[in-house]
Amino acid sequence: MTETERRLTQLEMALAHAEAEAQTLSEVVRDQGSRLDLLARQTAALARRLAELEESAAVPGAVEADV
Repeated sequence: MTETERRLTQLEMALAHAEAEAQTLSEVVRDQGSRLDLLARQTAALARRLAELEESAAVPGAVEADV
C-alpha cells in the first residue's frame, strides 16, 4: 500500500466515524427536542392548573387546600 493509499484509507475511516457521530448527535438532538416539547406542555398545564386553584381560592366560599 502506498503512502497516498494509506492516507486515503485513514481519511475514509475518519469520515465514516464523523458521519456516525453526526448521526448519533442528530438523534440526541431530536430526542431532546421531543422531551422539551413534552416538558413545555406539562409546564403549561401545571401553570393553568395553578391559576385555576388560585382563582378558586380567591372566590368567597371556596374550599381552601391544606398546605
